[in-house]
Amino acid sequence: MSENGKNIRVMAVEGPQRGSKFEVHAGASIGRSRTCAVRLDGRHISRVHARFEPRGTDLAIVDADSRNGVFVNGEKVKDRVLKKDDEIEIGEHVLIFDPSFEVEGAPASAAPEAGRGETANRPRSAGGAAVLDALVNPFADAPPERTMAVVDAVRGLTDIEDDKDFGKALLDRLMKATGARRGFVMVADERGRMKPLAKAMPENDAEFYVSNVLYHQVNKERKAIVATDVARGGPQAGKPISIVSAPLFVGEAYVGFVYLDGPAEGAPPQPCFTKDHLRFVGGIASLAAPVVGAVRRASRARHTVKTTLRRLEAEHPMIAHAGPIKEIADKVETVSGLDTPVLLVGETGTGREHIARSLHLRSPRGTRGFTVVDAGALPAAALDVALFGSEAGPGAFESTKGGTVFLRGLDVLSPEQQAKLQRVLEEKATRAGSPGLPAEARLIAATTHDLEAVAREGRFRRELLGKFATVFKIPPLRQRQGEIAHLVAHFLKTTGGRHGGALADHVSPDVMAVLQSHAWPGNVRELKNVVDRMLLAAGPRPLGPEHLPGDFTMGDLLSRVRKLVKGDVPLTTLMADLEKAALEEALRRTGGNKAAAADLLGVSRPTLLEKLKVYAIGGDAETAATKPPE
Repeated sequence: MSENGKNIRVMAVEGPQRGSKFEVHAGASIGRSRTCAVRLDGRHISRVHARFEPRGTDLAIVDADSRNGVFVNGEKVKDRVLKKDDEIEIGEHVLIFDPSFEVEGAPASAAPEAGRGETANRPRSAGGAAVLDALVNPFADAPPERTMAVVDAVRGLTDIEDDKDFGKALLDRLMKATGARRGFVMVADERGRMKPLAKAMPENDAEFYVSNVLYHQVNKERKAIVATDVARGGPQAGKPISIVSAPLFVGEAYVGFVYLDGPAEGAPPQPCFTKDHLRFVGGIASLAAPVVGAVRRASRARHTVKTTLRRLEAEHPMIAHAGPIKEIADKVETVSGLDTPVLLVGETGTGREHIARSLHLRSPRGTRGFTVVDAGALPAAALDVALFGSEAGPGAFESTKGGTVFLRGLDVLSPEQQAKLQRVLEEKATRAGSPGLPAEARLIAATTHDLEAVAREGRFRRELLGKFATVFKIPPLRQRQGEIAHLVAHFLKTTGGRHGGALADHVSPDVMAVLQSHAWPGNVRELKNVVDRMLLAAGPRPLGPEHLPGDFTMGDLLSRVRKLVKGDVPLTTLMADLEKAALEEALRRTGGNKAAAADLLGVSRPTLLEKLKVYAIGGDAETAATKPPE
């Protein structure tokens, strides 16, 4: 699977496997079974829950008779062609679909005939269709009271923001005004294919068709029409029906159409819809069309923003289960909606930038820019330009345009830069007298120092420090031992692609014991680096002691040596401690196999057993040695 996203089809944004990415293709399945391309865990997931099937050049998801069903964008489906950013809900999982490459080998004939099982989206010829009346301008020669009735009917629709809610409200008003038995609002998708935005029909009506005659006049000739036809399917099959339909145009763009029908009156067939109905439906359609277009664009934009944010949140989750880091995660949810500056205090590698991104993504600014400025990596002059800009161009606070600026190394700022930053926070401007862009970005700053102590020494402006209403003190990883197993599980899922099964299936207890006892001077960043290197060494196998990086274990041992030497420990005691550590490490690496451990250490098995007794390792001695061996 490619990490650049080109070969990734779906990504989990909610549920136990949030952040996992899967490659799918025609014929791929979703479920609990190990044979599934998208393997999901959960009590609401069937062994084979759904399948991906080709639909021409598209891909559809098909429910495989699962117990709990498949939902796409909140709607329960049996068979649905997927579009980019569609949300697939299966059990407690939500997946985002991303069609980034063509489906190979999908025959064009694989697409089912439109209209089977739901509203059709194409015209069908029918010799019985007859247009009785048509008009292009529904307001021409219309009495004022009729025009005002149309305006009043549309006026209340303009406050509706969701496109589906708008479609339902529009259809409801049309059906109440005309007394229609069935109604549909059809709109064109991104490819110009007609799809139902709203429909109202009796439960036993399975489908409907629009004849070529009617479709031509509504679509091509831009006319609203009253017509008669013969019902196809359902309990009215073969019976005459009366139809009123009108196009939805925004300028020259054909957006869709509205369609209403009901039983014709009398024999020979007489329409139940009158010219007044025709003017009313045509008038509402002409006024509602621009609103339909605007509401649909807004709904698509909101859906795209929501999907993007959920995808980013899934890629940058807060791994916090207990203790101080859990308190920080809870505080992030509260503080993210505020505009006040935030200060993150913690050692390098503790996840300060990760917390900053979480604050940004969960805030109203989440769809705007996130700019990182590393003060410690820039010369003073370059840092000044990067933050505050110059005549040549804007700095981070201007160019981010209402997003978030993450300043790493707040303590590095010179007194002059501290004064400029204070001015930005107070006046929302970066340069005195400059007509540049307003500095409306939110500031999240990070430092490894106790700025209260630095301020007492006179090296940091106390007024600037007071601008940070919220301060997060992030504990180092050595104080968060309970989080290590959860972090390792997260790294395995997002980096190693090990999506299913318990953590113990992927990491041996000996390795986990080593990881949890390590001091982690590089904090979370160092832990991720070690896990990545172990995955490269292990491949698909579980991570064992033999996959631990050599410099990692040696560095741990050297750290212990330095501590002992600093404490003026006698050489004999120091050598005994090192020998014991070597024995324990050899047993870890060989999984407790004493013969293999002896070979690894270059000693005989009896010698190894004797030393294990001396140091009371592995329960081989009744009592521990009270002094180091001679």
